[in-house]
Amino acid sequence: LTANGFATIDKCLSKDEARHISTEITQVLEQKGPDSGAYKPISDDAKGTLVTVPQEGGLLESLREALPKILNPRVEAELHAYYGSYFRVYSGITYRTHAVTHHANSFLWHRDMAPMSQAHLMLYLTDSGEVDGATMMLDLHHSMRAASLGYHYEHMESRVFDIEQVFADVDEEPVVC
Repeated sequence: LTANGFATIDKCLSKDEARHISTEITQVLEQKGPDSGAYKPISDDAKGTLVTVPQEGGLLESLREALPKILNPRVEAELHAYYGSYFRVYSGITYRTHAVTHHANSFLWHRDMAPMSQAHLMLYLTDSGEVDGATMMLDLHHSMRAASLGYHYEHMESRVFDIEQVFADVDEEPVVC
């Protein structure tokens, strides 16, 4: 975290554990009705592709059971090294994300403008990669460099699809991870 601005830690949960939580998410959304986002976006708008899921019932219990595996010794070590102290989990949000037909909002280049005292942990419950969808990140140096070039990420309408266009006028290519 300190060197790159992010860390990737694979296989915190087994495929069966991840599938179980994903099924719990589907069940929570199914109880909300047919247009709740269980199987398809809740609207044609790009915002409808990211559905917030209430943490309740079996899902809440499954998340509680999974938390020690998610915050495993390697994750704890990364967080301890970053903060230089102990930490606590303050909150958690569960999403169901659907494939997008056009790029908008969180699917464009941005950075989460959280205070340095806050870290975001993302846990993928399905495969992630170039064909499955994935979160791509700039290392800390290039994220700061993009900001120095005037790309501050704050406003949705100013986000770009291709981060390389931000670096087009300088002799530097961004390192995308």
